[in-house]
Formats: sequence, structure tokens, C-alpha cells
Amino acid sequence: VNTAYGIGSNHGYSFPLPSYLKDGKDHNIYIYGINLAGTGGVSALLPGSPKTINCKSVSTAFTLEVTDVQATTAIEPDSEQLSWSPVPEAIGYAVYRDNLLVRTTLAPSFRDDPVLMPDTTYSYDVLAVKSDSDIVHLALPSASNFPVTIKTCLLYTSDAADDLLC
Repeated sequence: VNTAYGIGSNHGYSFPLPSYLKDGKDHNIYIYGINLAGTGGVSALLPGSPKTINCKSVSTAFTLEVTDVQATTAIEPDSEQLSWSPVPEAIGYAVYRDNLLVRTTLAPSFRDDPVLMPDTTYSYDVLAVKSDSDIVHLALPSASNFPVTIKTCLLYTSDAADDLLC
């Protein structure tokens, strides 16, 4: 194509890099030579393609540390209530139980549905989430606050009443 149009050198291109590629991960970029209509031929993958690029994560200067985490045993023996101080820049929170994501929430609180086993210890982490255009940032848990460990209660039933033994 270059010769047909009197171009005797390589081409250089410049395009803005989408922010979602600035995540610190490897991405493959495929570059094709596109033939103009009527010039014939097939649009071909150019030599050296795909090219792997890695763009560092965008460093942001915000604090998303979740603090003042409180855990209380709810009314039922098989559920727990967590609450924490709101994080001003957070758009939400991700709650993990025993290293598995169990819920995302907009509020600075979470009630674990009645799925927990009585007299069992669970570990919770709460991560604040902030959106920066196309990038979602998760704060790392603070060593001073996490994990929060909770032991559920055992429901004791007698003729007089039901009691929670914690």
C-alpha cells in the first residue's frame, strides 16, 4: 500500500490509552493493516503483532481505610451484624467472610444473612471501593482492624425461654 501511494517509510500512530488498560496487567494489542476500499487484498495482522503492553496502575492519593469496625451478634444465632465508620470517597464496600466475597453494599454496615452455623468462628474483611473513571480501586485491609473474628452464638431452648449462649 505504501508504494502505491508514494509513501516510502513506516507509519507512526498515536492514540489515547484508555484508562481501563492502566491496571498493572499485561494486555495484548493487535495491529492490522486496513486496506482502503477498492485497493484489493485482505486487511492483515502486521508483523510483530500482537504486542504485549503493561501500563502501571494509576497511583491515587486517597485513603480508603475502613476503620472502627464493630461486630455484634444479631438476634438470630446464625447471623452477624457488622458496622464501620463511613469512608468519604467510597462508592461502596466489599464484605468478605473467610476470604470469600459475600456481599457488596452501599451502606457502612452489613448483616450476614442467616446462613452461619451456630458456635462457629468466622473471619470478616471489609474493603472500601472507589471509582476513578473506568477503574475501581479496592482498599487494602488495615492490619489494625482486620480480620474481624466473630464466634456465633448457640441457641439454648428451655421451657422458660430461648436464650443465646455466646
